[in-house]
Amino acid sequence: MKKGFRALKDVFGILLHWEGPKAAERRQSIMRLTLHTDFALRTLIQVGLNDGKLTTINDIAQSFDISKAHLMKVVNDLSQMGYLDTVRGRNGGIRLMREPRHINIGQVVRDTEDQLDVIGCLEHKGYCPIERVCTLRSALRDATQAFLAVLDTYSLADLIKPRKALSSILFGSPRLDHSRFKMNASSDSRHSRINGGSA
Repeated sequence: MKKGFRALKDVFGILLHWEGPKAAERRQSIMRLTLHTDFALRTLIQVGLNDGKLTTINDIAQSFDISKAHLMKVVNDLSQMGYLDTVRGRNGGIRLMREPRHINIGQVVRDTEDQLDVIGCLEHKGYCPIERVCTLRSALRDATQAFLAVLDTYSLADLIKPRKALSSILFGSPRLDHSRFKMNASSDSRHSRINGGSA
């Protein structure tokens, strides 16, 4: 499965990093996305490939070999943000609430990250005595905005374009690319919350 994830990273050309205990120190040297955002993007990718069919948290956990417990929080948050529709019950699961082309990746990152400041002076005033005249501070602010601006040019539809390759890695067989994404959300599934393992 690790080999499969490396292949996924090659497909997208996007490296996602886990923030460990010393995240605040590392944040000063490089833009890093949290594990929460990493899982959120991978969840949307797999659910997007299913074209409106229900996907379970177990499916995603097994595909990426990642924590089911963490995924449950991620799915709940994505549901509250309006990205996922959750269906409770024995045969429940999750599906997109919007068409993939209407899910902007830059916005997903903004929604799932607590803060995107790469250095303390961008987050707090008075962090450094030279911040009012510091060129570095301006450069890092511009770099952060440029980072998000690039992500703003991508939708979930763009991320799942290599459908055959992605499906082969995640599902073991290609999934058909339907010309129209059909939203089949039923009245009993709107904004429902995931209960322990029901999705």
